[in-house]
Amino acid sequence: MFASHCCVEKGALHNVIYPELRAHCRSKGYELHIVDLHWKTLLEKQQDHEFPELCIGELTRQMEVAYVIPVLFLSNSLGTQLLPITIESADFTMAMESAENQSAQGLLSKW
Repeated sequence: MFASHCCVEKGALHNVIYPELRAHCRSKGYELHIVDLHWKTLLEKQQDHEFPELCIGELTRQMEVAYVIPVLFLSNSLGTQLLPITIESADFTMAMESAENQSAQGLLSKW
């Protein structure tokens, strides 16, 4: 889903901006590394509720070894709604009590 968003903008970055920025950094004695959090992540993982944590983990790892300048693409699409990986115990209990049937409770338990 994310791969189709902002294609023109990403194309300009990869084909025009990054090469020029990489050359400029090299002329100053720096090395430019580009990390796109959606490049190497399977689409299934991007739609998984763990994806935001994976992104935060990768940003944290990058900040430990380099100076990070984030580039964000904002669009009118919210993408897949992701469930949080954890919720408060009281919220889970309330959801289980509100479930209409055992099938719904089973889905909540699996989550």
